[in-house]
Amino acid sequence: MHKCLLGIALVLTLSARALGETVAFIGDSISTGGGAHPALAYDATMIEKVFNDTINIEPNADYFATLASWGLNDMQALPPRRLELSAREFEHPLNWVYDRALHYVSHRYMDAEEYSWAYLWARKQGIAASDILIAARDGERAQQARRQVDRVLDATGSQAVRHLFVFFTGNDLCAPDVSFATTSEDFGQHIEEAVRYYIRNAQTSEGIYHIWLVDPLGILQIVTAPDILNQKVRAFDTEVSCRDLQAGRFKGQEKAWTDPHITPADIFLNVFGQGPRGYCPSLFAVHQGPAEIQMKIGSLLSSYRKALGQVNDSLQVLPPQFRVHQIKATGDVLFKGEDMANDCFHLNLKGQLKVAQSIDAEVQKLVPPPAL
Repeated sequence: MHKCLLGIALVLTLSARALGETVAFIGDSISTGGGAHPALAYDATMIEKVFNDTINIEPNADYFATLASWGLNDMQALPPRRLELSAREFEHPLNWVYDRALHYVSHRYMDAEEYSWAYLWARKQGIAASDILIAARDGERAQQARRQVDRVLDATGSQAVRHLFVFFTGNDLCAPDVSFATTSEDFGQHIEEAVRYYIRNAQTSEGIYHIWLVDPLGILQIVTAPDILNQKVRAFDTEVSCRDLQAGRFKGQEKAWTDPHITPADIFLNVFGQGPRGYCPSLFAVHQGPAEIQMKIGSLLSSYRKALGQVNDSLQVLPPQFRVHQIKATGDVLFKGEDMANDCFHLNLKGQLKVAQSIDAEVQKLVPPPAL
């Protein structure tokens, strides 16, 4: 009996120690590795192979060669933990089924988590893959930050994680028209509410728990930088420039919905076959609209960063176990064509690595080792 109790105590101690070194990521597709794998492209043949599991969205030889440049020579690319929706997100049975199905499809076929900056940064710190918790989800905005906190707390049994990153970098700008984008006031309010909710509900033990508020990337460069716009990608059985893909200047591969031979790949191309402008029309309207659209987007990005700074300032008076920091370096990261994924919207491994390196440098500056 004594040995049994001793064994249970040892297991609980080891579990608590492991939870103390967990890291969690709240945000959107920048943290899921959405679209980052080289096999993902607007091409029926490739998409068919992905959905048929002929091609797996897993790290390949080029992946490990690229990571070696950041000192991750001997890393095993074990998968991180993608967190399920929280029960608190349940609103209606049909919505619940749809959201869970969409989460599964994204995680299984569209997201390469091992390619994300989140995974790369965590592994650089020596954090085990099983202790990397990705609550972020493709397409979500700052409005979903609080529910993402629920996903984290569900996964840890309400234990605080050593590092919590909050990084929303694009979807709040995405709308049918830029005038419908998230306002800077709402952006800041949603994030502050989520952080306070986390602090109020997370249980702590010894040590300091860090919360990192990450400035949005300069995504306007995706639609304005010549090197990115001239980048060639494979799409719809041909080679097109990112400029033409973003602007919709191509011939798609849509198949009739009533076709008895329609496949999952066909359905995907029917839904997303108009290119990246289909899921962020306000951003890609820069190609057709007046110059003021670009100015509005640039102004919104600046206001989001300013709002995040105000949130950071207001959260400095917290329980002593928590430390809140703002990471500003991400707003200055410059990307090239070679950093773009095949959809000319998301980042590939090189682009994600740039983000990871930028964040790592500022983290080390704000909280130098061994305090980290």
